[in-house]
Amino acid sequence: MYRVERVSSDGQFFALQGPWTALTANVPNVPIFLTWEWVSTWWRHFHPGKELWVLGVWDASGRLAGIAPWMLTNDCWGPLRLRGIQFLGSGCVCPDHLDVIAGPEEREGVCAAIVGHLSALRRQWDVLDLQGLAQNSVLKRHLIVAKGRWLERQPQICPFAVLPRDWGAFETNNLSAKKRRFLRYARRRLERDCPGRVNLQRVSEPSELDSALDALATLSQKRHRDRGSVSSFKDVRFLAFHREMAALALERGWLRLYQLKVADQVVAVQHGFHYRGVVYDYQKGFDPNWGRYSPGQLLQAHAIREAVGEGAREFDMLRGDEAYKYTWTDQARADHHVMLSGSRRGHTGLFAAVLIDAAKRVANRILPLSVKLKIARALSNRERSNAGAPPEEKPVAMR
Repeated sequence: MYRVERVSSDGQFFALQGPWTALTANVPNVPIFLTWEWVSTWWRHFHPGKELWVLGVWDASGRLAGIAPWMLTNDCWGPLRLRGIQFLGSGCVCPDHLDVIAGPEEREGVCAAIVGHLSALRRQWDVLDLQGLAQNSVLKRHLIVAKGRWLERQPQICPFAVLPRDWGAFETNNLSAKKRRFLRYARRRLERDCPGRVNLQRVSEPSELDSALDALATLSQKRHRDRGSVSSFKDVRFLAFHREMAALALERGWLRLYQLKVADQVVAVQHGFHYRGVVYDYQKGFDPNWGRYSPGQLLQAHAIREAVGEGAREFDMLRGDEAYKYTWTDQARADHHVMLSGSRRGHTGLFAAVLIDAAKRVANRILPLSVKLKIARALSNRERSNAGAPPEEKPVAMR
């Protein structure tokens, strides 16, 4: 028998640090995006306009057996205002593989208790909107049979590579002969044109963090500006969050922040984490002026080689099925995006989501790029308004 309690205040939430950390330590395959470090840091930077809706599940002995890491948002869809339950961390930081946190032997019971509690509190929410729900989540099966209307939206494709024990095996198994020749040629060309000045390095000292993240933000904004969009780094909260999270990750040995420098100039940055055997390839940026040398691909190869050398079992490229990812792997998993309505307004919200998804499919087929950007700008400004942030002049790109 489980007891479910809602954690709604900052005091209750931060008191969970010890039990949360102990629980995640004993649950296999928890992604870095569900660690206490990530979730609590996110809440400190992005909480305005949101309420904590974390459900703690306790067993008969008083031990924390499970957590639903959720929050309550108030979103405006035109004249319709919806109280939405989402994963903590949802939004511009784009967490993936999210789920209820519970051990394998308790997952069924914990999920059943959470869904039962959720149903009992239907007057407090309109829509459960879980984006990035892990592919193998037990929670999904329990939600499908819960009261309310159900909607499953377009999944998030997340390519990944299973890593062998040595780089040579990775090259043979994952890279085409053309890709291997290209990487060797790009590296030789860069070193030939910039002799003695090429340096691939990993950030290993706290004093190096600010400059490396500043370089990442600058390169990301420059690239998006050239494409007519806006980087997530335009939001000052985004960079502040990553400064704090990177410092914590460095302290714990998780941070994998690499730079490709030519002399003192940073031409590419790759930001990721190595957590419990998985390297998360979170974000990257490169200088388009150095594009002829493919600095992004050189740094990607370096990051994977380092991951292999460290004994990581997987290199996770996270959401987005961009073509370049499939030059490194032919494997991918699909995270779910599911919605469940809890009220009449929620039913209307699900119907609106169906219409929005259909309109997006049509728009992607027939509209010119300029019109797509205007639509993205409007959607971005709506999301930022709901979050309590000032509107941008251009659409904010994901990661």
